[in-house]
Amino acid sequence: SDAAHVAVDTHYSQHLFVEIEAEANLLFDQVLYALSEKIYAHFRARAAVALLADFGMPDMPHDAEVTCALGKCWYLPLLSMRHVRILGRAVDFAHLITQRMNTMIRASLDLALAKYESKSLDAVVELHHSVRVTRLAHSYLLEVLPDLDSFDACFNQSTDQVAFLSFSSRILDHALTECLSDLIPNFAFRSDGGMFQRPLPTSFTQPPERDAPPRGAGAHLGCGSRMLNAEYAMHLARFSGFFGVSHAECLVELLGDAGLVSLLATLNKHVEELLLYAVHSYVTEMQLALPESTKLPSYQYGAQGCYLFFEAKLKDLANYEELHSGVFHSFRRLGNCLA
Repeated sequence: SDAAHVAVDTHYSQHLFVEIEAEANLLFDQVLYALSEKIYAHFRARAAVALLADFGMPDMPHDAEVTCALGKCWYLPLLSMRHVRILGRAVDFAHLITQRMNTMIRASLDLALAKYESKSLDAVVELHHSVRVTRLAHSYLLEVLPDLDSFDACFNQSTDQVAFLSFSSRILDHALTECLSDLIPNFAFRSDGGMFQRPLPTSFTQPPERDAPPRGAGAHLGCGSRMLNAEYAMHLARFSGFFGVSHAECLVELLGDAGLVSLLATLNKHVEELLLYAVHSYVTEMQLALPESTKLPSYQYGAQGCYLFFEAKLKDLANYEELHSGVFHSFRRLGNCLA
């Protein structure tokens, strides 16, 4: 302001005033950008710390951002300002900060969805916790920025659910793709643990191709600090490599009623096609390969003799090329669908 005053009243130079005004606008934009990142990182850190109790963590990580998040929010006096004056002009500071917060909330959701789409379906737990952190941070920001967009509007826009009566979303599309191309054909259901677990890879159970994971994202779009990001990554690593009840609960909550109905309808159609085209044809071929009459051998042959008897009778069936890659694999897919 002093430089602009000297340029106008002392040097009578409009060109110099325009240059000072341009530099002031550039500096204000840079300060606003850095300040917005700090504010958003602070509120995300507060939300992430509040939700860390879900992992049963007794102690908080030692980090400056975490310590600041646990204490008093020093940004409240700044966020309570409505206007600031720059070179005699009033700037709607609250409106600009609100715009930045809306952009960062959507960027956080887009980052979480991109990570989810680059991994297998077990990453739904990570997406669920990221959405919860974003929702809680949004509620904290809404207390000081009442003009902030609603979280449902931001979430629906990020997941491509803006159309009227839209029953599809990025979460549902990836869940369907992973179920049909990875979870059902490549996992094995363990009844003792009540979960799907990935067995050793074979020639006919290759994982599908996925998008590359996002890179270069700032810590403020995650949990607010690098320490909190590492802490969440360590705890969420316990949910990778399998798909259990906790994963299903997170998926159901993210999909909602309409998405869940669409997912179950697609899986039901997949079971019908599997029974009609794959399982039916294999069962028919196996019936033709069975011998016409197979009587139980005498007990006098012993266990080894009985085994060799059935092995000789079922030799043609055992030598069937698609016994493992076709028959057993189709029945595993059917069992996974029913499980």
